[in-house]
This record gives sequence, C-alpha cells and structure tokens, in this order.
Amino acid sequence: MKTESIVTYRASYNLIGGAKEGEGNIISGNEGDGIILSESQMNEIIGNYIGTNTKGDDLGNGEVGVDIYEGLNNDIGAAVEGEGNVIAYNLKKSI
Repeated sequence: MKTESIVTYRASYNLIGGAKEGEGNIISGNEGDGIILSESQMNEIIGNYIGTNTKGDDLGNGEVGVDIYEGLNNDIGAAVEGEGNVIAYNLKKSI
C-alpha cells in the first residue's frame, strides 16, 4: 500500500497550511499522493511546499502532488501574499 500525506474523505471547510510564516506544511517524499481530496468540498490548501521544501529541493511525491476526486469548490493557493503553494517534482503531475 502506498502512503499519502493528507487525505480528506467527504470533508468540508478544512484548511491545509496557512498564510503566515510557519503555518504551511512540507508535504513531500510520500510513496503515493501528497494530498488527496476525495468527495470533499470548500477546502483551502495554502502556503504549502508540495513535492519540495523551502529550499526548492527535489523531494517529489511518488504519484500526484494534489489529487482531487469528485470535489467541488476547493481552493489550491490564492493571489494573496503567503497563500500560494510551491508544487513541484511530483512523479505523475502536480495537480
């Protein structure tokens, strides 16, 4: 079984990460996906490093950086300072 870092199933209104310094996550080096949103809606993924770290090193996940299955109205990053994600080096695709 492949490991994923964060999985939501039928979950709503969750915040993964944050805009302020130290609130984001490093979601890297997993055998499977970095984040999975499954049948989930209205979630925010902001301020994270997915497949890399704060230095920009290649620490990609073995599958997809952020995978969404049947999800609605999920925000991945934003135009506000600090709310963007760095998503890189994932084996299959980033989102």
